[in-house]
Amino acid sequence: MFKSTSTCLAAHSAVVLKAESMADKIEWMNKIRSVIQPSKAGQLKGTPTEGGMRQSLSDGSLDMMTRKPADPEEELRWMSQEVRGYVEAVLNSLAANVPKAVVLCQVEKAKEDMLNQLYSSVRIEELLQEDQNVKRRRERYQKQSSLLSKLTRQLSIHDNRASAASSFSNGGAESSPRTSGPSGDDWRSAFDAAANGSVDYNSHSDSFRSRSNGHSRNSARWGGG
Repeated sequence: MFKSTSTCLAAHSAVVLKAESMADKIEWMNKIRSVIQPSKAGQLKGTPTEGGMRQSLSDGSLDMMTRKPADPEEELRWMSQEVRGYVEAVLNSLAANVPKAVVLCQVEKAKEDMLNQLYSSVRIEELLQEDQNVKRRRERYQKQSSLLSKLTRQLSIHDNRASAASSFSNGGAESSPRTSGPSGDDWRSAFDAAANGSVDYNSHSDSFRSRSNGHSRNSARWGGG
């Protein structure tokens, strides 16, 4: 703690008193008044009208400047001290607030850029686009599945017709030569065509229909004979 003595007050023409609160300031003022000389005390009582009380811009504390009448050089020295204190207070305020403002501006700018990039419609469309290879494979599988279902349905119809025609025969159908169904090459060519995207279902169905009709005619001929 700073020890106030008459020597300290005598060595300095001006004393700057800073405190955290008005109560502390009053307490220190009482201590200073108790140690100064009577002549100094009289000057101290008259100085508040000259020096007055001012508020610091740096920390908000009140400080009192006491000075005695002096020559012009002393007056200039006192004014320079006042200006120096004001400049220091402004610099402290800038040093405390400007970095925070700069960081806040940078954070807000980064936030705005991030949101603009995140919610950009072009970016969303790019994310929603499907891989072309996956799309082509899916379309090829869909074509193969559609072709398989059509072939299965067509073969089922032909088999039902052949079974109905053979049921009218009295055993002659057992000795009749049966035409073979579509070979494995036909199935392989059908799936290859579906895989390549060029499915000619009409040609395959005509081939199956002609074979089935031939099979039905043979069965009817042998059954009638």
